Amino acid sequence: MKRVEILLKEALELSNAGNLDGAEKKLKEALAIEDLPELWNNLGNIYRRKGFLYQAIEAYQKALRLDENFHIARLNLGVAFIEIKRYSEATMILKPLLGKLDRDELYLALAIAYEKSGRYADFVEMYEKIKTPHKDKILNEYGVGSPAERDQNGP
Repeated sequence: MKRVEILLKEALELSNAGNLDGAEKKLKEALAIEDLPELWNNLGNIYRRKGFLYQAIEAYQKALRLDENFHIARLNLGVAFIEIKRYSEATMILKPLLGKLDRDELYLALAIAYEKSGRYADFVEMYEKIKTPHKDKILNEYGVGSPAERDQNGP
């Protein structure tokens, strides 16, 4: 196993254990050896979990410069833009993933971005694609109600 792979594995283990600083250190060590999009994406995830959203965005953008077809990095970038309340930009980043990535995370992110941008018909379309039974709870964390709640309470 290559040194970079070992460092990435160690970083993921540290991250899963909640040691974000240790994971960040391992990823930076790996990046000093090899500039890989997967490393930048994972570093972006660490930054996002630590609340360093602008650093996360920069890391995801670096991953995409290395591999413009890295769909997970694009999804993570879009979510980071949602977290800084830049919904139109999030939509522009995420919408091209439709048809390329069939994941609840994509549909949830687009639903949030659409609802926050006042695009109710698009919000409903994405809402209906979400399969997870916890979608209403997740949306509520972002201040977004289900279409039924919206219809009941008004826009």
